[in-house]
Amino acid sequence: MRVTDKMSQNQVLGNIQKNRTELSNLQNQAATMKRVNKPSDDPVASAKILANRTENKNLEQFDRNIFFARSFLETSESTLSQLSEALVRAKELAVQAASDTNGGNPRQMLATEVEQIYNSIVEISNRRMGDRYLFAGH
Repeated sequence: MRVTDKMSQNQVLGNIQKNRTELSNLQNQAATMKRVNKPSDDPVASAKILANRTENKNLEQFDRNIFFARSFLETSESTLSQLSEALVRAKELAVQAASDTNGGNPRQMLATEVEQIYNSIVEISNRRMGDRYLFAGH
């Protein structure tokens, strides 16, 4: 078989073009600091990259959920503590008002204080954290 000058030229041009393409790819990788710039560069690595991104997003969401749950529980705990204190005070007033030694005027003052405690309990029960009610619902 005879090798012509045209065949040699085509071979050299093809090799130069292939080398320029490879150089362009390497320069692109150096500029972006990424080995995979598009899925066709390495399909297996692209799938792993996408899986890792998804896993990172899931972990970030878990962190946000944990933070919200912790805040919600801390707020609920403090609110329940306040409700407990209010109910203890209301019980003390009820025991005090049940005594026969109290007349009409002291009982009226005790009733006013119990009414204030009731209003504060309703207000505490309707507390919100963000867009959610702690106890009262919507």
